[in-house]
Amino acid sequence: GVWAKELTRKAILQAVRARHCYGTSGAKMALQLSSGSAMMGDKVKRPDRKIAFHVKAIAARDIKELVIFRNNRIVHTVKPGKKQIELDWTDENPPKEKLLWYYTRIQAVDEELAWTSPIWFTGKAAD
Repeated sequence: GVWAKELTRKAILQAVRARHCYGTSGAKMALQLSSGSAMMGDKVKRPDRKIAFHVKAIAARDIKELVIFRNNRIVHTVKPGKKQIELDWTDENPPKEKLLWYYTRIQAVDEELAWTSPIWFTGKAAD
């Protein structure tokens, strides 16, 4: 899936180029990850403080688990047990590493999956 500003060829291509995308294992699901003004797929300057995130997810079946990853390691898990969830989560103590990336994944009760592109936090301004 792609999060585009409008349903036009131009907007969809811009969203793909910006990596504002999520994947699914085939099920009808939608998933979005943001941090402030940064959206999944964005590269942004690494903050020197805690990092807040917002996740929106919807699935045809109940969502068994929502997981947030930092640098491919699980840092937060919830088990909503419903078809829709909006979640605010803050990484209170992000490591001092120069590069951090966060993404999220949901798993429905029928074992179908959806996952976002990461948000990359770099030690310098975004490319």
